[in-house]
Amino acid sequence: GGWCDSNINAVDITGNTVIISGTTTITGKDRALEGGHKNYTGSDAFTGNTLVLDKTRHLEVDRVGNFEYLSFTLPGNFSVGSTGDAMITVTGGANLTGGNNRSSVIKAIDVEAGRSLLKGDEIMLISAGALTTNSGLTWKVTGRQDNTDYDFEIIRRDNELIARVVDIRVGPTQPTPSPTPDDDKPIVGGCDTGASVILPLFAAATLLYRRKKM
Repeated sequence: GGWCDSNINAVDITGNTVIISGTTTITGKDRALEGGHKNYTGSDAFTGNTLVLDKTRHLEVDRVGNFEYLSFTLPGNFSVGSTGDAMITVTGGANLTGGNNRSSVIKAIDVEAGRSLLKGDEIMLISAGALTTNSGLTWKVTGRQDNTDYDFEIIRRDNELIARVVDIRVGPTQPTPSPTPDDDKPIVGGCDTGASVILPLFAAATLLYRRKKM
């Protein structure tokens, strides 16, 4: 996140977003995830700072703090239950509070496609050496996977923060639209693909178009 190492008055470190995606290893002497870091006690290093854990698993750091918002996306290979995986393990302190009795807010717990959850399943969001929360923490959260909505209750169990599935709502599957006849189909390398082709920006290709004869 943001960092201010001076004692300048009224320097706020706010509105930062830290995104950790996939299987990630953080190394170093002080492995900290902070939305904002400051040495001056009169400034704000909490407001609007967001931590996004996007399909992480077995992520380990030394401390976490100064995030007003938390967002989680559960990976498809995640193990649930009391002996399952933790999305993030904090060897030291995980502080989910801000100044003036403020609290972090869990905005969403989404699920990667292909991973189904059952009612009663428990997801260990955070496992910490010391977990700090207060009554303002979000205790009811909704998440989504394709056409399925999950309702979670947030449970603190010692120094673990857990999301338990309490309700599942499955909506109608969106039908796949039928292809629309198109006389201007792209031809790539002399072969009629019959569909649009998106090429990487670094690729070089020649697209020839077959036009309708008058």
